[in-house]
Amino acid sequence: MGKHRSRRPFEGLGLNSSGFYGRRKGYKLSARKETLLREVFPKIRIDLDSTNIPLDPQLLFNFRPKEVWLEIGFGGGEHIAYQSQANPDIGIIGVEPFLNGLVSLVDEIENKNLKNIRVFDKEISILLERLKPNSLSKVFLLFPDPWPKKKHLKRRILNPNFLNILNHLMLEGGEFRFSSDDASYTRLVVELASLREDFSWCPKSCRDWQFRPERSIETRYERKAIQQGRKNTYISLRKTSTL
Repeated sequence: MGKHRSRRPFEGLGLNSSGFYGRRKGYKLSARKETLLREVFPKIRIDLDSTNIPLDPQLLFNFRPKEVWLEIGFGGGEHIAYQSQANPDIGIIGVEPFLNGLVSLVDEIENKNLKNIRVFDKEISILLERLKPNSLSKVFLLFPDPWPKKKHLKRRILNPNFLNILNHLMLEGGEFRFSSDDASYTRLVVELASLREDFSWCPKSCRDWQFRPERSIETRYERKAIQQGRKNTYISLRKTSTL
């Protein structure tokens, strides 16, 4: 099995100018959510300066977190809010450019007085390029848009180069959790993992990919897939070495 190396690992993520394909805003925000966006969101928003100095994510929080986790595309924010409550000593970064989901999470943060979440609402590659190497312990990519049409496959965020980026940013032993209701996307992840020496997936039984991991929560996208009769798959990869 050959290692995947890239001289410019942050290229080729398949992202547009907003960081994700699709609309930035859906339904009209209520007056309350407009207020949250204006008054609360700036307090937790990650604003990057114009320097190229690597960002230590530990410094984003008002305390010294035991670890830093990252969730890419947190949707309505159910999972990241759950992890925040369950792990108050962990610093959690959420990336989501779509305002409706973003404001839903801000609402949860305000209602539950969550202190350990920071949010990035721009192109994800900008954040990934600035993060300090070997600074993340967990990365979540849960039910991303599968872009099932052949002409749209390049829009999938998970590709060989994305795993190069994770290798660069994650601590050895760190965990990458992926879940999807799209069989072709899941097969792609398994195939990519089988070609690598720096990530391992060692399921002990079918339960390891057919059931949601412990210390997790059902998201609205997961529930929708179940209601529509689709099978969900859960893959957990461990970083075993540095490229």
